[in-house]
Amino acid sequence: PQGISYSAAQSSLSVGFGISYTIKDVTVMIPESPQPVRVDRVEVSPFLLPLIAGKMGGKIAVHQGDGNLKASFALGKSEGSLSFKSSKIDLGKLGIFPILANFTGSAILNGEGSFAGDLKIPATWNGTANITLGKITIDAQKIQGFSVPRLNISEGVVEIMIDKGKATIKSLKLGKPGNPNDDLVAVVSGDILLGKQLDTIIKIVERRHVP
Repeated sequence: PQGISYSAAQSSLSVGFGISYTIKDVTVMIPESPQPVRVDRVEVSPFLLPLIAGKMGGKIAVHQGDGNLKASFALGKSEGSLSFKSSKIDLGKLGIFPILANFTGSAILNGEGSFAGDLKIPATWNGTANITLGKITIDAQKIQGFSVPRLNISEGVVEIMIDKGKATIKSLKLGKPGNPNDDLVAVVSGDILLGKQLDTIIKIVERRHVP
């Protein structure tokens, strides 16, 4: 319904110890995205028993070079859950930065997290995410009408906990203080109150610190 399509150079189906569908050299086209998402290999294994109860679920593994992202998900009529673990995923090679943040760049993603709740009601969301980013690069470009030079950041750390619609930023750090090779150093902490409905504006309600 969102107009997303994909193509693959090769695909295969396995029914050994369960159904598994593999596609290789994948290109995903997303409407209004300046570039497609490219993936070396994707493996999808659906959970069969939840289908009897009218629920969808399964496991998905994304492989890109030396990196991989593995996740499991379940989706009912309105509620859903997701858990993931990433190792050495190159976000630049995936071409996913323009989709997530509307700018071009790259970073190496490691970490894990989980999420559960009613997808349409952020106040029901619960979850955690512990992510590290390495070799962060933001290309020279215009962001929100402002010209931004090329930025290099050695590392980033993101730790977030969501409890009943309240997201607590336990740690959000970019760069190392005193590192001359970092073009940006920042530390952010505080709470984010998610709106009652998905389209409600997210408000930062407590504290923020950016040196």
